[in-house]
Amino acid sequence: MARTLIFVYGTLKSGQKNHHFLSSQIFVGPAVTMPRYLLWQPSWHPALEDMPGQGSAVHGEIWSVDSDSLATIDEFESVPTLFVREEVLIQHHFGDPVYAYFYSERAPAGTRSETVWPFPS
Repeated sequence: MARTLIFVYGTLKSGQKNHHFLSSQIFVGPAVTMPRYLLWQPSWHPALEDMPGQGSAVHGEIWSVDSDSLATIDEFESVPTLFVREEVLIQHHFGDPVYAYFYSERAPAGTRSETVWPFPS
């Protein structure tokens, strides 16, 4: 069965409320993106946005996911309406492409962003 590498940065991470979607998948390890992404919070969940030249390095995890689980997660993330799954650039990763769920809307000007979610108080 085909596998896809995904970078998770929010509710799918270990210890978070939606991690059960990954519980039977393969944990590859912690990861940090290249410094070009905006991690913000439009609602109760975080959002990732590609901001070349303006973003930060975002901390998360890489998981190797089978095609059935990927389809389930895509449905949960409302791909392609609420989120889109696209390639993400990871520091010190030179293997197969890694994908992340990017939010379909842009952050309003002045929105708080961080490098890790949940945001520190």
